[in-house]
Amino acid sequence: MPNTSVKRSTGSGLPWLRLLGIAVLLYCGWGFVGQQLAAPYLDTWLGVPRGRLDVIAPGQWYPSGGKLSPDGRRMLLGWTRNGTHEAFILDLATGVRIPFSTQLSGCWISADQIAGLGNSDTTYYVIDSRTGQSTRLGSVLDPKSAAPKWLLPLPQITVDALRARLEAATRIAAINAFVNGGYTLFTEEHDGQHVYFGFPDADVKAILDTVPHTLVSCNTPPNEPPLVSPDGRYYARVGYGARNWLRIYNQSDEVVAEANKARWLPVWLGWAPDSNGLYFYMESQASMLTNHAPYSPVFKLAVLTPEEERAATTWQGVWWAAAIGVLAAGVWWWWRRRARAT
Repeated sequence: MPNTSVKRSTGSGLPWLRLLGIAVLLYCGWGFVGQQLAAPYLDTWLGVPRGRLDVIAPGQWYPSGGKLSPDGRRMLLGWTRNGTHEAFILDLATGVRIPFSTQLSGCWISADQIAGLGNSDTTYYVIDSRTGQSTRLGSVLDPKSAAPKWLLPLPQITVDALRARLEAATRIAAINAFVNGGYTLFTEEHDGQHVYFGFPDADVKAILDTVPHTLVSCNTPPNEPPLVSPDGRYYARVGYGARNWLRIYNQSDEVVAEANKARWLPVWLGWAPDSNGLYFYMESQASMLTNHAPYSPVFKLAVLTPEEERAATTWQGVWWAAAIGVLAAGVWWWWRRRARAT
């Protein structure tokens, strides 16, 4: 009888090419889906060829960036974790979170105070960043004043009365174009803390020119010009391209720390008080990613100490040696398998 059995091919084929293709697909899938759309938690979410990256607010908790205190020791943060929104002040040295119950659009007016407009009751508050205690601000009533013209239901005083109170105040923080536009003034006076707004800018500026005050900006520092560290040893720059980057340079214009990522923009918040690192957050650049990744994770890019530099160099050598060893083992295995097949 004729032999009708089918002989199976014993050719070795090219399984290593199939494995390589699978590896490339997995890498590309992780690079797009995992790192672009999934919440960034590990420092490997960013490319860090130099320096050290610390995660301050991971992306899976949907942080909306952060606001650094004027002295760089605390940060105003908010995120949604397990379906619950949390607002707190983070002590960056200890990692202690100081919660506060008032939900507001806040701005640092000093190293230990945050002022803002409540999101639910449209009332101004001041929060002590050391304790999280909220103080609802009162207003000064002048029976002779005209009818209130403010957006908030607070009584208005005359410009002359405002001048008298500002001249007697022990502390004045002035914010321009804050919430309701124009100048908003937060004061500490003999009868407590107060807020004033709704006055003509020219009148307010004329008064401020004659009294001690602090002019406060609620915006993050612009990415240009370079941001110099408190001790003057370093400066930071932001660059844009295929991979947008944040770099820290020394006074010899050498790059000592860098973080980069495609399709995301770094926005710096400010330096640590000891100049050992720069706080920043990342915001999505592409509209598609913004819809799928509506968060702004916060990081700290730090300059390595000499000990950390040596350790990083050692580990880099170990990883390279391991990679070469794995590659050599793979080539040997493939060669042996092919030799046996023939």
